[in-house]
Amino acid sequence: MHLKQTDALLFKKNIMKKISIILSLLVGTFLGAQSMFTVTLDNDAQTQIVNNHSFDFNVVGYPEANVGFHVNNITDEPIVMRIYVEEIINDNGSNMELCFGECYTGIIDRERYPLESFVGIPAQSNQGNGDHFLLFQEPNTNELVEYKFIFERYSVPDLVLTDDILTVYYRYQANMSVMDAERTDAVSVYPTLTRNNLNIKVQENASVTLHDMTGKQLQQLQLNAGTHTLDVSRYGKGNFVLTFQTQSGLKTSKKIMVQ
Repeated sequence: MHLKQTDALLFKKNIMKKISIILSLLVGTFLGAQSMFTVTLDNDAQTQIVNNHSFDFNVVGYPEANVGFHVNNITDEPIVMRIYVEEIINDNGSNMELCFGECYTGIIDRERYPLESFVGIPAQSNQGNGDHFLLFQEPNTNELVEYKFIFERYSVPDLVLTDDILTVYYRYQANMSVMDAERTDAVSVYPTLTRNNLNIKVQENASVTLHDMTGKQLQQLQLNAGTHTLDVSRYGKGNFVLTFQTQSGLKTSKKIMVQ
């Protein structure tokens, strides 16, 4: 009987230990998912920029096409940041000015800024006096120009890239109507880098067509207003384009990458 009681106690202790470990992992995962920074517009309201937000313009130059911002450290520890230019569509980067810690007139696709350095932000403080995105002259195209920027946080002190990021888009098209510029948020796709599923959110009924980079049509869908999931894993790895046309006539495209 004594052995059975001892075994029961050991079993109970092991179960409690496993539960404690699982809870610790869950708490750690939850805390790890919380961003350590926010990005706000340099305006009186200090409007917070949400992930995948798009800034859309049909003009260039300061101040009309300027997007000033602050990166805010919302923790009690210092953080280190950079901005990654993940993609430039229908432009070569020479018409864009990016300021984040340092200013660059003309930027490069797939490059991180500041070049060869980082922006350190003290605890409960912000960086952003003069930081901005600005298309200062017209690109030589009538097509939609798109810049995809990713705010990236790095671990301290080893400076390893974390998954704590914020993505924003800067778009320009000379013949984009004011209404179109205001309605571009009617369509959102996330994540744009995936292995299988995409989330597609449309504010109104829309048709969507998926093409590969050769222009071959792979799939066509009719979507009702709301959020939908699209499995793209069957098409293999590569870059693809989703083209949308909403019920009210808005046309827009989103580029995705399948790993």
